[in-house]
Amino acid sequence: MTINYYLDKDDFLNYQLYTASQSEHIKKKRLRGRIVLTLVYFLLALYSYSTDRTGLMIVACLVAVLGYFLYPLWDRKRYIRHYEQFIEAHRKERAGKKATLTFSDDFIYAVEGEMESKIPTTEIEEITEINTNIFMKLKSGQSLILSKNKIGELTALILFLKAFAEQRGINYLQEQNWKWR
Repeated sequence: MTINYYLDKDDFLNYQLYTASQSEHIKKKRLRGRIVLTLVYFLLALYSYSTDRTGLMIVACLVAVLGYFLYPLWDRKRYIRHYEQFIEAHRKERAGKKATLTFSDDFIYAVEGEMESKIPTTEIEEITEINTNIFMKLKSGQSLILSKNKIGELTALILFLKAFAEQRGINYLQEQNWKWR
């Protein structure tokens, strides 16, 4: 099977955000940031209470409570900005270029612009399908990104990839409801 497609910056962004959402390190870092912000303001409120500064105590408590609930919104946007800047710096030359994947029994041939790769099918660790993309994770840590809305025969591709994964004992994950949170 041969697939012709191109990727845009949103495809790279979806990949980065999905990968971040699956990382235990990033999950812990985001939770830690939320808790630290809340604790700092509650400690400020306790200090204000002990020094009879009622106004500052009330403001600090409000900021702590609002911060706890609003921090995820701010953090979500911060990660998006960070990855957009990363993509602009490192992936912008790949956006919009035509790419071709050709599947054979033993290899996947990838052509993107003037770059060509020959990837053994044994290097595929996992295939993940989200609502906008399909990611083929390689054992090296890299991934092949496919944009679902830029592929002509999407249903045939998904059926092919499921059969391909089943034949080779590769995990095929469907996370259609995934959202960056």
